[in-house]
Amino acid sequence: MRHPTLSEFDLSANRIGDAGAKAFATVLKANVATPLETLSLCSTSLTDDGMATLANACLKLQNPEAGSRLRCLLLWGNTFGPKASPLMLQLCEPGGRFHEHNVETDFLPRLVDDEVLVAHQETRHFPRFASPKR
Repeated sequence: MRHPTLSEFDLSANRIGDAGAKAFATVLKANVATPLETLSLCSTSLTDDGMATLANACLKLQNPEAGSRLRCLLLWGNTFGPKASPLMLQLCEPGGRFHEHNVETDFLPRLVDDEVLVAHQETRHFPRFASPKR
């Protein structure tokens, strides 16, 4: 993924599954200098394991100084469960990588009495990115 002008990449509605999530996680973890700002993996047959793999990659960058520009991660239409929920919560809470940016899912993790719960929510759409769900 070393394309000098690629800022948005949309694989929505392609069945990349957890193997595809693992491949993207490798790229995200390496955090090579890339102009990629928006990664859309909506309805791509990701399970809780694949979602957790992506979240882990965003949390554990190997080279934080490289300055990844990823600001929007679109994940709705995939399976969200007990592995991914606490990791997504870390990404979105104050101080997390996406706190001031955007992670879109149709399930929202919240911390309630020291337990991460996931509730269904209306999908929020990133205004600059035309969603295939519309």
